[in-house]
Amino acid sequence: MSVDVPDSIPIVFSAGETVTYRRFVPDYLPSDGWTFALYLNGLAAKLHKDGVADGDGFVVTIDPSDTLPAGGYRYLERVSKFDTSVPPKVIEAHNVGDGVVNVGLDLATADSGACVTHAERVLAIIEAQIEGKLSADLASYSIGGRIVSKIPIADLKKLRAQYRAEVFRIYNPGRLAPSIEIVFNPLEDTPSLPSTWVDITGIPER
Repeated sequence: MSVDVPDSIPIVFSAGETVTYRRFVPDYLPSDGWTFALYLNGLAAKLHKDGVADGDGFVVTIDPSDTLPAGGYRYLERVSKFDTSVPPKVIEAHNVGDGVVNVGLDLATADSGACVTHAERVLAIIEAQIEGKLSADLASYSIGGRIVSKIPIADLKKLRAQYRAEVFRIYNPGRLAPSIEIVFNPLEDTPSLPSTWVDITGIPER
């Protein structure tokens, strides 16, 4: 199955996957001597990838071997023209794109629990305290400035409902809460009402 190559860098992708896009910059063509480069800069890593000329555009590929820890990255796209000296020197350069991309965790290599969110961790601690199974090393855990082991059960149940809703929204984007089906069953002792004129004749009343 063929895969469509996007014409811009994806704003969200996972570490460890191949990311390819084709960039066309009409004023800076490979045939006119221009080159293309992508730069990523994040908190823990940076990356430089040169585009490969492809007709009137450039193809940029981020490989699985490119080490990109999960997180947010600023990106910059730059076209450059070099002279013929050895080594060649940049004689002209222009920035043609910039923005932010988010690199997700590589689930294929991540440790267990690496994807657990803050809300999920707090919910597990709250439920453990309600059930009386909170381990000693978590007894001093603080939620909103309050030690979890000292929060009244009634307040813990309110917090549990709050964090359950937050976790639900994480796994169900666009939904606020689970759907609740309500069914009304008629009471057995409800007397049957007499038929109306419409019921008998099908002729609407005037």
